[in-house]
Amino acid sequence: MTMTVNTPCLPSVAVVGVGAMGAMTMWRLAEAGFAVTGYEQFGVPHDRGAHGAETRIYRMAYREGEVYIPLLKHSYRLWHELNGLADRSLFIQNGCLYISDMQRPWLDETIASAQAHDIPIVELTDADLAARYPQHRLYGGERAILDLLGGTLRPEQAVLAAAQQAVKAGAVLRDYSPVRDVVPLGGAVEIVLEDGTRDRHDYAVITSGAWTSAFQRDLGFGITARRLPGTWYPAADPASFSPARFPVCLRSAGDLDYSGFPSVDGWSVKVMPPVFPDTETVAETTDRDIRPRDIAYTRRVARELLHGLIDRPARTGVFLDGFAETDLPVIDYADGTDRVLGAVGFAGHGFKYSPSVGQLLTDLVAAHAGLAPGELAGTELPFRRSTTIRSTSTE
Repeated sequence: MTMTVNTPCLPSVAVVGVGAMGAMTMWRLAEAGFAVTGYEQFGVPHDRGAHGAETRIYRMAYREGEVYIPLLKHSYRLWHELNGLADRSLFIQNGCLYISDMQRPWLDETIASAQAHDIPIVELTDADLAARYPQHRLYGGERAILDLLGGTLRPEQAVLAAAQQAVKAGAVLRDYSPVRDVVPLGGAVEIVLEDGTRDRHDYAVITSGAWTSAFQRDLGFGITARRLPGTWYPAADPASFSPARFPVCLRSAGDLDYSGFPSVDGWSVKVMPPVFPDTETVAETTDRDIRPRDIAYTRRVARELLHGLIDRPARTGVFLDGFAETDLPVIDYADGTDRVLGAVGFAGHGFKYSPSVGQLLTDLVAAHAGLAPGELAGTELPFRRSTTIRSTSTE
């Protein structure tokens, strides 16, 4: 891309990795007036990270824990803002359906969390499910909730839209520019590119996801990359799986757990299995071919839990995300420096609140630079030690 950059009046910030988190961070930083340069080793968007695979889920009733709900509420507003700015639809608010066979407590926990935070949900019996959403094959005794604020996100288009908005606000986007090293220099940071170019910035933000390059590990952001397999099954009647009739869903039934997505291509339905424990890999050398185990699992879902799918996948893909040592992501300063921030380890479920991660990182940079408190000032998040945004005001 070629663009004219405004004369910077705020500190300069490098964003290393322009996927989901990086594109949103560029957008929020640029809107706040920072001089932003984004570095991406592939294109923007691309299919090598966590923002591939055509669709993602937005949900507000969050079974992973109440700690995420402030970020989800803030992201809900930003998703609608970005949707309005883009020349394409990024967020289809068609609800998110949770279905449980009640063998585990997660649905009750999700309902309690939603009620505590005034999130609008509709509780459904198995009879309600059969009447409203006949695409789901039921065995009796299921319970469900419909998260009315949930919906279908379009991840590649959202990454592109956020990057475009950042560029409109004055940011520089350097795609196909692999970063070899990030070097703190006291009051600055040096970005060393693979071609030997050295760029100096006031701050750097590391949002490189599963791509665990040596510099990321040296800065204390080392994570484990895992493979996320996706399969698309043809629908006998695609109209019955349209976004208007088939909300995104998460379901547990016996030994099967999956997430399902409406048809946005007019003929197929995506089925994603859970993250299997033996999927650790190295992003730079990973095998991106689908495995027989992956196909066998999602074919069982198509056969046993859904009506109207042809149980031979027409399309497959392997995508990557980073996983931290705990179930929580890492949003923090790098080891030994307050000039480098990182946001990594989102474990396959960070895209929905990526706009808030971008805002959180923007607020952290602003707070360190002594600027006015940002939108998430005071937010308490247990994502490592430094993620409470403290106001610099004395009032």
